Amino acid sequence: MRIGFATDEVTLDEKLVLDVVHRLVQDVEFIDLYNFPLVSPEKLLERVESRVIINRTSSHNKRSRFAEIVEEAGLKVVNPYGIEYVCNDKLRTKQAFLANGIKTIECALFPIFPFRKKKGIFLRDRSRWKKIGEMINKEMKYPVIIKPTGGSRGKSILFIKSPEHFSSECMKWYENQTEIPTALYQNSINPDGTYVEGFLPHPLDLRIIVSKERNRSPEYRGCLCRGGLSDDVIAKNTALGAIPLGVDPSEEIKRLSVDCMEAVAKYAIGRGHDVDCYLVGIDIIPECDRENERKKVYEAFKSLSSMHQEIRTVTGSLYDAFKRIQSAQKVLERKKLSIEYEEKILLKKMLSDRETEFKTTLETLDKKFSKFRRSKEYRHAQKVVRNYLDVSTPLPNEVNPRPDYGINTRSVAFPKLPEYLVFIALSSMKNVSA
Repeated sequence: MRIGFATDEVTLDEKLVLDVVHRLVQDVEFIDLYNFPLVSPEKLLERVESRVIINRTSSHNKRSRFAEIVEEAGLKVVNPYGIEYVCNDKLRTKQAFLANGIKTIECALFPIFPFRKKKGIFLRDRSRWKKIGEMINKEMKYPVIIKPTGGSRGKSILFIKSPEHFSSECMKWYENQTEIPTALYQNSINPDGTYVEGFLPHPLDLRIIVSKERNRSPEYRGCLCRGGLSDDVIAKNTALGAIPLGVDPSEEIKRLSVDCMEAVAKYAIGRGHDVDCYLVGIDIIPECDRENERKKVYEAFKSLSSMHQEIRTVTGSLYDAFKRIQSAQKVLERKKLSIEYEEKILLKKMLSDRETEFKTTLETLDKKFSKFRRSKEYRHAQKVVRNYLDVSTPLPNEVNPRPDYGINTRSVAFPKLPEYLVFIALSSMKNVSA
């Protein structure tokens, strides 16, 4: 049976996952959602031959819409629409946790924005800044975090210390209109208002991989720890420079991660959605207000900094090699109907050479990560993190239905993660429309 792979943007991560899909599945249908209209279920069946589709669309809204249409057409999609519906909204995810007795980080959504746009210009409204700051002060305890409800990769995360600090920061953003964070005005990833979370002191966070095969219970699969270097770094995303570490958390944390997904599934099912197969990343923040314990973690991650910088350098080279492949593919696609046979052969050879360059660079990166994992600094950091987890309180925060597969999680926490994504998709094949 043919399997589909849908995305609106082939990033480096998608390239690495798609290579695995092609290796494991002989018949792969690539669905380019950048050029693919979201049509009726009937028309989708006319345009798509696959009966099971891996949905790796980068846009939250488009990914949810596509999953919904796929299911209405009687097809299977990983992840299903019910998972996307809950997990693409931070507030809704917390509602699912709380509705099922899972303690999470305090949050509130204030249904007004500090900024509004008129004819492309952000307008200043100090009364709004003051009102939001006072509302936060009334409902929560400073300091707080402000972020978009549909944001990802640590983008637009704001650390606010007081109502006065909020107003002064708003003035700075207003004076530099090109840098106003998406968390502060209405847009596609932040449509409903100013979303605020309580701030918890933490030197690291955990990205826990949980999967569910058809007709089976959800299972813990692996844990990526993302460590910072000081309390000054609020977001612990690897995209922002946090250092990845594979850890084996306690059975309590493993059970908590599974409980989170059972809560999400129950919430989605209660609203009429099917959630039979999925693979997600759950973000858990281990809180600890003891500064000396956090410092131990920071020191352990600082000892990994130089090796990690080497990895980041090779990752940059891999990204460059990937961009050269994309450029060669675009040239070949653009000229395929207008060039002579000999020139087409040369272009195909150029593309082949760039694929070889990419493969060689990836092998170099894998060797760097292997050396990283074998180092005494890495093993020491694992020990320090495990000790820290024993004295901290784990609080689930959100769920990412499109976790990173290609570099960090694959390299330190779950080497076969892309393969497992394919396995999850294949497990749904016995229950699809003919």
